Amino acid sequence: MNKWTDRNSFPDPRNFGFLNAPIGPGVYEVRRIDTQERILFGQGKNCAYRMSSLLSKPYGAGTRNNQEKRITYLKI
Repeated sequence: MNKWTDRNSFPDPRNFGFLNAPIGPGVYEVRRIDTQERILFGQGKNCAYRMSSLLSKPYGAGTRNNQEKRITYLKI
């Protein structure tokens, strides 16, 4: 695959939001919707899992310490 998927809003899991991200390898980019400031850019073996690690427990996955990014950028 040689293209970006459509942009989607990052969900608020407290409101039963669903993270719409590819399950499988690839690159991802997370930006603020209001300023388009890049928050994260990276790659992973499973993009959905990697991006969901931004979410706090019990909503997220993985063990990344992203509390500051969650509070500052995602407001969750």
